[in-house]
Amino acid sequence: MKEMNEIIARALVDEPELVSIGEVGGIHRSILELTVAETDIGKVVGKQAVQPMRCGLY
Repeated sequence: MKEMNEIIARALVDEPELVSIGEVGGIHRSILELTVAETDIGKVVGKQAVQPMRCGLY
């Protein structure tokens, strides 16, 4: 799951080398923390970008 979301995020941004995903594990679920360059935030959280990320999470 983490790797798939990282691939999607790298495809959406202008600076893919600055993309990183941290994972915090729990008993029943994990939380992924996505970090991108400040100039790429809008590309990741915009309406067009969120849909592929959400599909990968459900």
